[in-house]
Amino acid sequence: MEIRQEAVAGTFYPAEKSQLKTMVNKFLADGASCAQKITSAAQDHLKAIIVPHAGYIYSGPIAGEGYNLAQKLFTQKNPEILLIGLSHFILLNGAAVSICDEWQTPLGAVKSKNLREEIGRPQRSAENAAENILIEMEEAHISEHSLEVQLPFLQTIFSDFTIYPIAISNVDPKKLADILAQFASQKDVLIVVSSDLSHYLPYVQAQKKDHASIDAILSLDTSRAEKEIDACNKTGILTLIYLAKKLNLTPQLIDYRNSGDTAGDKSGVVGYASIAFFGDRPQNA
Repeated sequence: MEIRQEAVAGTFYPAEKSQLKTMVNKFLADGASCAQKITSAAQDHLKAIIVPHAGYIYSGPIAGEGYNLAQKLFTQKNPEILLIGLSHFILLNGAAVSICDEWQTPLGAVKSKNLREEIGRPQRSAENAAENILIEMEEAHISEHSLEVQLPFLQTIFSDFTIYPIAISNVDPKKLADILAQFASQKDVLIVVSSDLSHYLPYVQAQKKDHASIDAILSLDTSRAEKEIDACNKTGILTLIYLAKKLNLTPQLIDYRNSGDTAGDKSGVVGYASIAFFGDRPQNA
């Protein structure tokens, strides 16, 4: 069995189990008001969330809003989670899947599956599209934090689940969305896109830049989004926008703040948003 060991426990989030549980539960509890921000029409079926991936003291409260909503509205048993994160350290021409059977955190082991194996075979007729874009490169995951920091939240809101992690940098978001669409349309798949927004701008300038990014995401206008989104995992967000158009999803902002709101220093901040995507509830759900 291949196990992906925790890489950023003790830096991005607490390494001690009880401390980590307490922190995550507080973020979730503090995010309890998020359901009031969602229109009743949007609550038909939660399909995807965008959540931040910085250190918990900075972005945890905003992530807690998104995951609190997922805890309330995503009620599938033993869900499958499609995790789309950024490869911060390795430039990729494609999307790196994880080949490990488990991912470890201080809260325990998480079941993981190789997305290439899951959806590559059915799409070989399409000029091997999945094989060409989905690549097996565990090196992209070994030190990467963008997906790991999502796991303690998922472990807290779901008792049993399976992740399909991919890390991306240089890949065509439309082509990736085409490959992921059939898998993502399954009723028990929740899509989680891990991304922060603008980086190290003064507080007011960051707010302006981030609201422009959020408005572009909410518009589902891919041309506008290409031009206006300022985010570290812009490609992951664009992939989700293309998926939203294919799956008829409607986005809604859950929370926006930046590190100046959560950690105090407003001279150079990083922006964070939680955005939910809703669609029609499948008949067999």
